[in-house]
Amino acid sequence: NACKLDCVYSYPMSSRTSFEERKRHREEFYAKHPYVRRPETYEDDYHPTASQSLRVRISPYAVLVFCFAILFGVYWLVTRVQDQVQSGAIRFDQEPIEKIKISKANKIYTFHINQSFASYDTPQYSELEMELLDENKNHVYSFYKDLWLETHSNGDGGYANYSDMDMYFELELEKAGTYYLRAISHNGNNSTITYYIKSRSLGGNLYIGVYAIIFLSISAIFIFGSDYWGNPLDLMAACPSVSVLKSNKPFLVAFAICAFIFLACIVINITHLGYGSFGDETLIPTRFFGTDNVNYIG
Repeated sequence: NACKLDCVYSYPMSSRTSFEERKRHREEFYAKHPYVRRPETYEDDYHPTASQSLRVRISPYAVLVFCFAILFGVYWLVTRVQDQVQSGAIRFDQEPIEKIKISKANKIYTFHINQSFASYDTPQYSELEMELLDENKNHVYSFYKDLWLETHSNGDGGYANYSDMDMYFELELEKAGTYYLRAISHNGNNSTITYYIKSRSLGGNLYIGVYAIIFLSISAIFIFGSDYWGNPLDLMAACPSVSVLKSNKPFLVAFAICAFIFLACIVINITHLGYGSFGDETLIPTRFFGTDNVNYIG
């Protein structure tokens, strides 16, 4: 009796019959023979949905992006660590010069200069130059910035003070020893200057932050699009083995590009390329270096 058969009704995968037509025939068959056991594996398993197919295709690249997002992110955080070197104040009513001690050579040093204006009468401006001198008080490098304090409408019917009284600059010091930091006012604003000096622990961090943001942003796209291709765990589970990826040329090209960018950033930061420096040849920062409106005079 056909109704008592323990069989599986299906068309071979090579059939030219459309999937929808095979599905309709299959349902008609089970409707006529309700006692026939349905198989545990259905034909649908051999026809993955669009999202499943997409997940398999993009999983290697998603995992690649996740891994490099972590690498760039961690390296960015590590290179942002700075060690305190010295702090103090420079007053124009005395000799506006301060002796500083640099204990480590071939380091990038960050200078934070703040000029607190004597009063809050507005507007006020300061044409400030900070000059770094060597132990013999010879010129090493100069930095310039226009500082200001102004009062403007706050949009709520009142007024508020707006200001920029901070100067940040970074310089590679190839030699340790004694240096001097001198303040020069080009418009007679003699308000007290406070300075803070720090050194970067591991080279610089030029470019690394940009790529960290790029890879983290792409990772966020994969996460927010999890309804289409699955969450990160699904993507990692669908990722082929290393032996399979070795024969995937597009993936190998993508991996090579990411690895080259990461290694190039490390080399650039270790060698301090792109930072201001002095010595036999005075260097100004690369145009990709954020100067915060500070002029590196050299």
